[in-house]
Amino acid sequence: RQNIEVTCFKEANEKALDLLTKGVTSLGFIIKGDEVNAENIATLLNGICPEATELNSNTCNCKAEKLIGILEYILKEAAFQKDLAGKKLLVTAGPTQEAIDPVRCLTNHSSGKMGYAIAKMAMLRGAEVTLVSGPTAIEPPLFVKVVPVTSARDMFEAVTGLSDEQDIIIKAAAVADYRPKQVSEDKVKKKDDQAFIELERTDDILKYLGQHKKQGQFLCGFSMETRDMIRNSRAKLEKKNLDMVAANNLKVEGAGFQGDTNVLTLITQDEE
Repeated sequence: RQNIEVTCFKEANEKALDLLTKGVTSLGFIIKGDEVNAENIATLLNGICPEATELNSNTCNCKAEKLIGILEYILKEAAFQKDLAGKKLLVTAGPTQEAIDPVRCLTNHSSGKMGYAIAKMAMLRGAEVTLVSGPTAIEPPLFVKVVPVTSARDMFEAVTGLSDEQDIIIKAAAVADYRPKQVSEDKVKKKDDQAFIELERTDDILKYLGQHKKQGQFLCGFSMETRDMIRNSRAKLEKKNLDMVAANNLKVEGAGFQGDTNVLTLITQDEE
């Protein structure tokens, strides 16, 4: 068992997660701070860990894994007003992968962080959230229905199969515009001369959603640009019958793929 000092439940959760990844499975919490706060934290920890052998002098023993994720339950109930309660919201996230052969694929640099963050915040605000995700290395948020997909066609089928029941759809995924026209059943062996891959268009998910948008449904697309961001994004808004475009410029510091920040301009029919 390893003893650690904590002053709040969030700190207990974070330290437990860190130690669990290092192989520690039994913890002793020494709770610091004012008497009332310490007693409340000890009571909470003891409720999570009813097998605790001590609950005096502000000390509580606990299995580390029992703390992991508990904070998420508390945040779900208490962190935000539930202004999206009763709403069904679908988010797409991550890249797609278009197979060339059993070994290789065409893809992009999307990490999925933006879509996953949107899904989590919508859940915390009370929405019933479905996350349709391409391949990522991110742990899905709790309390969100996750539909894993691989290719653009997979995502098209998943999204269009769920779209009619959604109040809000946010298309944050970086979906491939093209895929190989033919996929080799065996690994394509390299040769001394040049190789060429014939491509064909993938299904335009956002265009389909705009064409089939039901009354009262809110549809938001993303626009990743390297130049003429506002003009190109406004054209996308009009062409695909969107209510909003979240536009960003890959060349702007703090924006782009795989980062923990983004720089967005939200564009609607009337403002930006």
